[in-house]
Amino acid sequence: MAPTAAPPPRMDWDAVALWGERVVTYSVRFWMLFVLASTSAISAYLMVYRSVVPDASHVRALHFYFADGVEPMAEAALGEVAMAPGHAYALSLCLEMPESEPNQLAGNFMVELSVHAWNNETLLATRRPAILRYRSGLVHALWTVAALPLLLIGRAEERQTLRIPLHELFDNPRKTPAAWARVRLSKPALQVYSAELRVDAIFRGLSYYMHTYRFATALVSVSAVVFVQFVLLAMLQFRGRAAPPNIAGGAVGDRGLDPRGSGDAGLSSGDESPLPPSGARRRPPR
Repeated sequence: MAPTAAPPPRMDWDAVALWGERVVTYSVRFWMLFVLASTSAISAYLMVYRSVVPDASHVRALHFYFADGVEPMAEAALGEVAMAPGHAYALSLCLEMPESEPNQLAGNFMVELSVHAWNNETLLATRRPAILRYRSGLVHALWTVAALPLLLIGRAEERQTLRIPLHELFDNPRKTPAAWARVRLSKPALQVYSAELRVDAIFRGLSYYMHTYRFATALVSVSAVVFVQFVLLAMLQFRGRAAPPNIAGGAVGDRGLDPRGSGDAGLSSGDESPLPPSGARRRPPR
């Protein structure tokens, strides 16, 4: 007779179900921890970003006060919104001036800037020269003829915009930060359409990388924080598993230990004979 084939092994469905349950449990636990760690890391990074990286630029409109024989003057509020304490800034003035005869005859003029704290302490005082760009009469006439249609419909104007750098590096102190600024023009005959004080942040050190390479810095920082959190959780988990069991003094196990700590308590009171007292002679068996 031909030998019969061995029956195939039966599937242990209980083991499969237990394995699937463990996989699902550990997967859900892992993703919950990952979401919590990522959320906390992103929140921490945003807090650090707001404290380290200031806003790139701010613009404050200036409204000059004009009077006969008085130098035009304007003031603007700064505060912590425009100039965060502990950061460096560059200050510049944007003047929109008409190409009028008084402005052409004024020639060079001085722009004075002073920055003050909330207690009126002067933090910065600087003066810079400025002048309208020169155009000869022939060039001005040719430009007027070429732009005449736009000038007639109001799409072009005979004006110039000057940007005057006033200070390239101003470190705003933390104890007495800048609160307001004053701008003064040296010649009262100047004519101005509009003026703006521009505040540009200067990024140095960590703030430079966080502002210039935002995505890369955020990815590296958040990943590092999440990795450190998982390492700490793993260390705590393995530390709890490796801790020795705490055996209480009164616990009695299978070995029959005496709660009072006596080593002779392991002998029962049945067929076993008690030990002789110390110093007594043992009788030999017959």
